[in-house]
Amino acid sequence: MFKIIYKSSPILIALLVIQIFGVKNLTAQESTVGNNLTAGISLGSASFFGDLSKYDYNPLKKIQKESGPSVEFFLGKRFNLLFELGLSLSSGKTKGEREDFDTKFKTKFNIYSITTDISIAEILFYDRLTNLDFGIALGASMAQFRSASFKLSDNSLVTSHGLNEDGNSSGESNVGLNLTGGYYISYPLNSYWSLVFRQTFEFLTTDNFDSYIGPTGISDRLLLTRLGLKYTINPTLSREKYNILLPVNRDRNR
Repeated sequence: MFKIIYKSSPILIALLVIQIFGVKNLTAQESTVGNNLTAGISLGSASFFGDLSKYDYNPLKKIQKESGPSVEFFLGKRFNLLFELGLSLSSGKTKGEREDFDTKFKTKFNIYSITTDISIAEILFYDRLTNLDFGIALGASMAQFRSASFKLSDNSLVTSHGLNEDGNSSGESNVGLNLTGGYYISYPLNSYWSLVFRQTFEFLTTDNFDSYIGPTGISDRLLLTRLGLKYTINPTLSREKYNILLPVNRDRNR
């Protein structure tokens, strides 16, 4: 456990520095606790990458054969136009199989995440004529999962980590800390509602997400792809009045 925490500590420190840097540049109005809080829900898929996946470079087959449905609930705080800190719960399932290993698996999971969205659009295209926003998402998460692997030839149970042969919960679930990285695209429908597309990789610290440990020694990965709606409570940020954390030699035309 301490080894996992040690591996995750750089991203946690980076998130803390980013938030401190962002909050220091807030005005009194924008730093009000009740302003610019966000909440939302998104639906999508969870795609598996690991020893029991073989369609990593075939998106259509990946969705059909090595993915499952997922749902995400999230809460956040928009500190300024560059940074948003978010907490989320993603729940879903995934699957995969390899004929050459005579093995298939199924996994159910919950992932609890803390991420910081950093707007690349605001940094590079602050004078753009559209409110379309895009950027990167960095963070850390904790995965709670149950998985089981089976023989393809006779469907017999090979290894179980919290699931029985019927795919029902049995015994204790597994828990691990992960790193999260990806991107987002957000389009505001009005001052309160935004349509958000998000795709993030969960870099797991286990090779047992599929209940199969292969010879590569590489931990499993999970790709979360989702589309959802985000609601902003008491929005106060405006691109017309905002000019923080940008190079001082750039002037906006007002």
